[in-house]
Amino acid sequence: MQFRLRRLLPTLMLSVGVLLLAGLAFAGDTKTSSKTYEFVRPPAAPDELENAVLDIFDTKCAFAGCHTGANAPQGLDLTEEAFKANLVKVKSAGAPQFLRVKPGDAANSYLIKKVKGVGIKGDRMPRGSSPLSS
Repeated sequence: MQFRLRRLLPTLMLSVGVLLLAGLAFAGDTKTSSKTYEFVRPPAAPDELENAVLDIFDTKCAFAGCHTGANAPQGLDLTEEAFKANLVKVKSAGAPQFLRVKPGDAANSYLIKKVKGVGIKGDRMPRGSSPLSS
């Protein structure tokens, strides 16, 4: 029995060594990525976004004496029935080089400039109220 074990030992050692080397080679062959991923919240659905905007306009802008009806400042009626037609792709009366809302380009939308108070004519909006939060 001892004789067989001595005879098989080199073969066993060689087999184990080959398996270890193959395992190391395989493990070293796997590619690791240095990319990191972060969760990005999907954009709000159009209805959700529209409702959020309407809530802001209703409470901060579109009330008696401000942006409602035919006599709204700069013709900017922000009531539910009129806000899209008066904002999206419409030149600003106060700064005609800008659109009131330029789709896909908030930085160059005059509405955002008026809310931030940057690069505007006249007062920051909403007038007489605390600035809107982002």
